[in-house]
Amino acid sequence: MNSLIWPGMDKILATAAGQHRLPYGMSTAANETPETLGPLADGMGWFQLYPPRNPNMRTDMLARAREAGFTTLMVTVDVPVMSRRERQMRAGVGVGFKLSPGTLWQLAQRPAWSLEMLARGRPSLPTLGR
Repeated sequence: MNSLIWPGMDKILATAAGQHRLPYGMSTAANETPETLGPLADGMGWFQLYPPRNPNMRTDMLARAREAGFTTLMVTVDVPVMSRRERQMRAGVGVGFKLSPGTLWQLAQRPAWSLEMLARGRPSLPTLGR
């Protein structure tokens, strides 16, 4: 979800990693596809797999990452149930965007980010959505 920090951030990070010969870790939850980020990382791509339950989806993700030039696999292991993320709950961060007076205030505090996000559209998870 790097593109919540700044729209297009996944591309920016992958490009910088490739240029400076540093590893770039693409998350399963990246806002771009492996096919987009792999060439930008220029052989320095590491693919972080948060294994989905569906084995066909898992196989597809791994094949796509390999074909896109990712050379290292990082596997994320987690607990079988969702955690209570108190800090995120207090901050109002969650799945699904809700427009509220508080959200409008936050958007007004960061006009450059707000305008860039408006121009590029809401981030999505294209690797998971196929």
